[in-house]
Amino acid sequence: RIGAWVFSENQGPNGQAWKQLAPIKRLDAKDGNRSHRAALLASVDGLPAITRGGTGLYSTTLAGYQKVLASFDPKYFNSLILMTDGANEEPNSIGLPKLLSELKALQDPNRRVRIIAIGMSSDADMQSLRKIAEVTGGRAYRADTPDEIIQVFQDALLSR
Repeated sequence: RIGAWVFSENQGPNGQAWKQLAPIKRLDAKDGNRSHRAALLASVDGLPAITRGGTGLYSTTLAGYQKVLASFDPKYFNSLILMTDGANEEPNSIGLPKLLSELKALQDPNRRVRIIAIGMSSDADMQSLRKIAEVTGGRAYRADTPDEIIQVFQDALLSR
């Protein structure tokens, strides 16, 4: 089961930093007259055209974590994969200390959700990504090439 969100400035109402592109579903589920896999791939193909600048990293991370927790399914590996090429640039952000506190408070030993954070450029705030991942029992990675991203996914799956 996988879903996709985009996050950058003004993706939703009232300046919301994220927008769901595809809901969390099994890849073989039907999404209209095509598979969810096909719909998911189509949604992420258009990412460059819909990102609008600044990164709302902290608010998006919290909202994404809450979404995965709300759709938790014990039959699956429930995680939030957070891929970013930047640092938090959202005006009026909740801030890193507040995010970490909220993530810690939301944890439930019966519904474990880990964050796998992937920084994809030298602009990625790896220090914050490490803290975010660690508070959920996840991991943070730096991946600058497609081959490195594949390696990250392999490592993340093996670390379950």
